[in-house]
Amino acid sequence: MSVAVAMYLDPEAEGRIEDIWRELAERNVSSHMLDSGWRPHISLAVYDRLDVEDARNRLASFAAGIPPFPITLSSVGRFSGENDVLFLSPLVSEELLRVHRQFHKLFECHKDAEWEHYLEHRWVPHCTLAERLPSDSIPKAVEIGLGISLPITARIIEIAIVEFRPVRELSSFRLGDDLSR
Repeated sequence: MSVAVAMYLDPEAEGRIEDIWRELAERNVSSHMLDSGWRPHISLAVYDRLDVEDARNRLASFAAGIPPFPITLSSVGRFSGENDVLFLSPLVSEELLRVHRQFHKLFECHKDAEWEHYLEHRWVPHCTLAERLPSDSIPKAVEIGLGISLPITARIIEIAIVEFRPVRELSSFRLGDDLSR
């Protein structure tokens, strides 16, 4: 089973993205994100396999050393191909890149199992709105995307280890806090 390290947004931004997920479901574009068990997030990395206990220990200290930080979701994008994805893209800030870079330095021992497009200099930070879009749903998905009131200002407040398909959160840590949940 694959494992992601995902950064979660503040509750207000999370609610706005869930509203978009609901609209996509109600308009018969995609209910995948709404039904999947995911919370709105930006993934730092995805792995084919991960020593979860080692990752928990590394991530707890990593999260404690990073204060919550702002992001601005400023545009809508699409990854096309076998797994068509509609997403919100954050403005790429020095803080976001620094967190990604520090994470990868700390998790370098796990890089052999990491999905290539999350590596430094290949990463396209994004918050998924819909995935696995059938080709006939793409025009409607793009129409909904173009109707989103942007920018969405948010704060990254938490980081988690999430197993997926099916989605199951394994650990979660608040940024700047040494207590895990």
